[in-house]
Amino acid sequence: MSKQKFNLSEWQRNAALTLGDEVEIVTSRIELTGVDIAPTYNDWRDLGFALAQGLGEEGRAFYHRLSRFYSSYQPAETEKQYTACLHSRGRGITVNTFFHLARQAGVDINTRLLPNCQNAKLPEASPVAPGGSTATPADAELPVFPDEVYASLPRLLDDVCSYGISSEDSDMLLLGSLTALSSCLTQVTGIYGQRQVCPNLFLFVSAQASAGKGRLTLCRHLVDVVHADLRRRNRQEWEEYRREKSLYEKNKRQGGR
Repeated sequence: MSKQKFNLSEWQRNAALTLGDEVEIVTSRIELTGVDIAPTYNDWRDLGFALAQGLGEEGRAFYHRLSRFYSSYQPAETEKQYTACLHSRGRGITVNTFFHLARQAGVDINTRLLPNCQNAKLPEASPVAPGGSTATPADAELPVFPDEVYASLPRLLDDVCSYGISSEDSDMLLLGSLTALSSCLTQVTGIYGQRQVCPNLFLFVSAQASAGKGRLTLCRHLVDVVHADLRRRNRQEWEEYRREKSLYEKNKRQGGR
């Protein structure tokens, strides 16, 4: 069976975003950080002009969402200000001012979507043979990660993948390692599809018996040290709780005499 290198450039991008979608993505990032992108009156006024110019009445809700991070935010005043912005020409200010203020506050304004996996070119489904088994053509081409991926891996993952006995095996070890390590990134979040997501991954591998799936069980050892540390701290906290509880009950008995 021949193999085909997986070419990232063949992935198709999602449909173009509307301006409202882009503003929503950046606004969601601002809400995650809680930063006030318009701390001065001039910035706040220009933010209203920018949203009014780009989104019209649709921008009113965004104006409130962004203004509420100001310590003296007043809904009624914000409502009045945005109405005034709608009826004004805005002194030539465009919606780009919104993105400028966000970037100036340290917010990522890149709104390009990640490749759509559903549009990736994959091998056609194999015909189903009589009896329900899948007939796999001898010349079926299955993708593997290109060498460029392994050339840029951090040392830990590079060491793990070096034990692969084939391209497919290395891919399996890489995916399994990323899945295991993602469970440790509890303080990391991001925005995908306009929603907050966490990096904990899930991996499902379907293959015949003796195809090498068992190698995935080795990947969990990468987080053994983290697991052991959590267990150690749990024991320490439990012992501390028992000591404090014992002391509390002792003092309570003595105080009741």
